[in-house]
Amino acid sequence: YLPQILYQYRQNGLGAGKILREFLYRFVVTGSYTQFWYFPALLIAVCVLYLLKGKCQIADRFLIPLICILYVFGVFGNSYYGFLIGKDSWAAAIYENFFAVFETTRNGIFFGLFYVYMGTLVRKRLSQRRLGGKARLALGSGLVLGLLAMFGERFWLLQHTQYTMSDMTFAMAPVVCMLLLLGINLHFSENWQKRGMALRCYSTIIFCSHLLTEFYLHKGLLMLGAGEVLGFSVFRFGYAFIGALTLAMLIWRLSEKRGIRWLKRLY
Repeated sequence: YLPQILYQYRQNGLGAGKILREFLYRFVVTGSYTQFWYFPALLIAVCVLYLLKGKCQIADRFLIPLICILYVFGVFGNSYYGFLIGKDSWAAAIYENFFAVFETTRNGIFFGLFYVYMGTLVRKRLSQRRLGGKARLALGSGLVLGLLAMFGERFWLLQHTQYTMSDMTFAMAPVVCMLLLLGINLHFSENWQKRGMALRCYSTIIFCSHLLTEFYLHKGLLMLGAGEVLGFSVFRFGYAFIGALTLAMLIWRLSEKRGIRWLKRLY
């Protein structure tokens, strides 16, 4: 996203010093670069968890309630914030002061820390326990019900509160946990593992490059005089997806060649 970010900053007349300061502030504090918000969130969550567990040696019985409280605070500052908009209450005042500094609770403290810690607990306590067929079936059924609960929660919020954001919900937590448990208990053949790895690499490159691809293709099409069709969202989605997919295929193919295998670091 860096080229687009720099372009927007230059369009707003910011100099090099202000650009660097704004970039670092948004990266560390607000953590809100469109779909890439989870990169700074992940970095901050890992560092905070390392300090709490590795340096301070805080026991799980104290850390679990603390992290859960932070997550609940984050949920009410995200999907459930519509209940607080316009209300004259101490809770609304707390969030108003919070959002005066931070843009969102979807960051490393209130969002990332909860799920990173969940991953460490699952890996430490449950990754060595293999589930039987009935247990995996029950887990899969629970996952389906959890996904339905996520949709139901979101539908309920749309019906009863003012729309704000929908990135953090209560039903998301058990769904992620069941996905982790199901993932470590499913076994695939070597061929399917290779296909899955290739699909993961493709999707990673597409996700990380689609905005960059769309940015340059958009500029190029404007130079060619195709500005009239750029207003159609379907067309923009089409050329952004095709461009990102082509780039992903090119990087994947080139990364297998000797001498430029360093391209694998991109995915």
